[in-house]
Amino acid sequence: MKDVAYGTRQYKIQVGDDDAESTMDFDETVALERGQNLFEIHVHKLNLSQEALKIIGDEEPSTFCTWEFFEFETQSTPVCRGPRPVFDFTSQYVVKVDDFFLHYLQKETCTLELHQSFGQDFRTISACQLMFKDIFDKPHGRIHGVASLTGIEDGENRGIGYGTVEYWIRLRVPMEQALRLYKERTKALGYITQNDRATKDQLQALDEAARGRPMDNVNELHVKIRQCSRLKSRRSGVQPSPYCMYSFFDFGDHDTKIIANSNQPVFNDHMTYPVPMTLELDQYLRQEHLKIFVFDDTDPDETSYIGEVDIPLLSLANGKNIEGPFDLKNADGTNSGIIELDLHWQYSYLPP
Repeated sequence: MKDVAYGTRQYKIQVGDDDAESTMDFDETVALERGQNLFEIHVHKLNLSQEALKIIGDEEPSTFCTWEFFEFETQSTPVCRGPRPVFDFTSQYVVKVDDFFLHYLQKETCTLELHQSFGQDFRTISACQLMFKDIFDKPHGRIHGVASLTGIEDGENRGIGYGTVEYWIRLRVPMEQALRLYKERTKALGYITQNDRATKDQLQALDEAARGRPMDNVNELHVKIRQCSRLKSRRSGVQPSPYCMYSFFDFGDHDTKIIANSNQPVFNDHMTYPVPMTLELDQYLRQEHLKIFVFDDTDPDETSYIGEVDIPLLSLANGKNIEGPFDLKNADGTNSGIIELDLHWQYSYLPP
């Protein structure tokens, strides 16, 4: 009981093969006290826009990123050169999983700033917000995100789209387990907060602020691939290991996790794309389709696929959601299964 009440029991994180890339600089195990977790923020790469390169005045600028997470000190990537620098930098935080931290993940954002380096000097040129709330919908594994960088320098360049930054976040102890550990400890200590009027008022104020629309005319498109059903493998007598892949607007390819040996895979894949409300985006939505391919990871022919769906995006340009089951077609045009997905805007879509 004392272990539960006073948080003295430890939990060790084992590093698996799939974590080798992000943990090569750390010990094989990380000891956590009861109620603690290890939160990771990984900044992958930066994609500077052509407009940003013109403003910067350098086709191969030297840049780095900084951010402050929760109550921790500022973290910084290394300085990299080029219009699409790959930082691959991971910051790790041992956190106490209590109401304040969980509320921070659900309601707050982290400001990431982009700086241009000049040897011993630098200037801050743009910034974006990293969101963490999706970790409550996907407590296992990495959650990938793409944030839109906006110019913050005073003058005519303020508010200009500087490009995007790709990142992922992760709780190393699965969220269900972290919540269970915390609930055990708070129950033993008799810690009750639900009747605290002041806390409720503060949370309500934060909720109202979070519902406000951002001022930089940037909307967010949510793309959710829920599941597939009745998949027909390209090879007879073989159960596929399916995954989905697609590309939206000017973002890179995105692929879901692989579900081994299943004709009814449940992906629950959720991506958020921050996009400025520009004429270019509006034309894209009115003219283009979103093609989603379902591949079999065990198929020796890497160019073949189980099925594809071709979804017109016009409804998004009219402010409407796109959702429901859609038929998958194989290369011969025959039905090869069903895919369930959902596309919707975070805010009302306003054409330019």
